[in-house]
Amino acid sequence: MFDAYYLCPTVTEACESQGFLWYSVSMKNRRLIRTGRGKSGLLKHLGPGILKHRGQKIRMKRDRGWRGMRIAAVDGQLKGIGSVRVVFSKRPRDSWRNLLAIATNDTNRSARHIIEIYERRWSIEVLFKELRGLGLSQYQMLCRNGIHRHLVLVGLAHLTLTRHALMRLDAPARQHTRIPLPRCQDRLADFRQSVRHDQIQALTNMIRHAPTRNQLRQALLAL
Repeated sequence: MFDAYYLCPTVTEACESQGFLWYSVSMKNRRLIRTGRGKSGLLKHLGPGILKHRGQKIRMKRDRGWRGMRIAAVDGQLKGIGSVRVVFSKRPRDSWRNLLAIATNDTNRSARHIIEIYERRWSIEVLFKELRGLGLSQYQMLCRNGIHRHLVLVGLAHLTLTRHALMRLDAPARQHTRIPLPRCQDRLADFRQSVRHDQIQALTNMIRHAPTRNQLRQALLAL
């Protein structure tokens, strides 16, 4: 899954040489030759008509309820790319300028399923945003091994924060397939607080006199 910037022969041919299916948003000024018609047109000109005459209304599950969309698919040859299925989608109240065109070499899949697959890209974008917040882009080493180790350490930090947040949930909440977690920075603050609490516990447990131990623990926790 990639955005319109990477929808080019170099990327798509590399994917197909490895047997991968790819999904990408397409710029609406790309030209498509529709299968069985032989006529070509820009996606921005084809999309509105295809949605009006061949579109279907669907409802997509969201974290906050359901969202209605109108979608339609068309097969053809995308200039410079090859055989594709293009899925047009638009929310009912959006203007035609917000029409979305998703291209894929997975021409056997339904329009709805293609939309569902591409929407998984949002969680990938969120992940990279969180990794950048943990220092993914803040490195000064130039050697390949150093960069690789930095990437691994940032990834381990993110996994640690995620696991810590999951372990703080009760058992019923962890049974759900999709669990809404706090923001990464909130997870980081909570993890730091938990580590601080454990360190204070370990320090004060060394004091045998219970009143002194409890008094010191409360004083340290209040700081």
